[in-house]
Amino acid sequence: TLSALPASLSGGINLNWISPGDDDLTGKIEDGKFGIKYSTDSAFNFQLSTFNLELSTSCQPLTAYSYIVTGLTEGATYYIRIWTSDENPDNWSMISNGATSYAKAVAPAAVTDLEADIDNLTEGKIRLSWTSPGDDDTDGNLDGIFRIKYSTDSAFNFQLSTFNLELSTSCQPLTAHSYVVTGLDGGTTYYLRIWTADEAFNWSSISNGTTSWAQVDNLPPKPVTSITPVEVGFRYVRLNWILPLGDDSLTPYNTGQYSG
Repeated sequence: TLSALPASLSGGINLNWISPGDDDLTGKIEDGKFGIKYSTDSAFNFQLSTFNLELSTSCQPLTAYSYIVTGLTEGATYYIRIWTSDENPDNWSMISNGATSYAKAVAPAAVTDLEADIDNLTEGKIRLSWTSPGDDDTDGNLDGIFRIKYSTDSAFNFQLSTFNLELSTSCQPLTAHSYVVTGLDGGTTYYLRIWTADEAFNWSSISNGTTSWAQVDNLPPKPVTSITPVEVGFRYVRLNWILPLGDDSLTPYNTGQYSG
């Protein structure tokens, strides 16, 4: 009797069956094969001529077998059948009973070390740092997405479906990451969370929370440059200079006047 259960690894199904004999239920099978076919279509027409897998075997009748089918679509339901042949490649059994199982879906683990800081940043920015999980919990290279959400509301109800940023990633598990969030209101406190998805969009649980205020305007204007006297009168001097704009850019010539 063929049976199927989700395997412990991602995208896997564990098959179990009892082998027949070389002649019906008697005699040792020598140089035989098991032919396995599976489909995600519940109405699939299973035919002996096409297999997804062929496994060689030499065994006594009524031997217990177990095999993990891998590389399946995570979370998808599969319908599975098996045939057996002896040493004559044309001697195939009738089709087995049907077995059904979904392929195991293992999401990345939740980020547990999300931190926020504003060191050496300019106005309206927060730097996030975290360690990536793996594709399956903390195992396997991750080809997926980080989804970041932030709010100025300390009681905000963080949900996976609403987010501010998505970042693509391809990395080994336990890789250190850093990202600077921009366009925030300087001096305002923000509450931030992160989720991780693998290539099959299996989403992790929500991360730990981190909190920071966005950097304030901490850069003074650049100094006035190119002061030039353009007119000297009774008890006054008229000057022209380049007026700085904001933190790090300049306007065209502007005129200022000092009298004294």
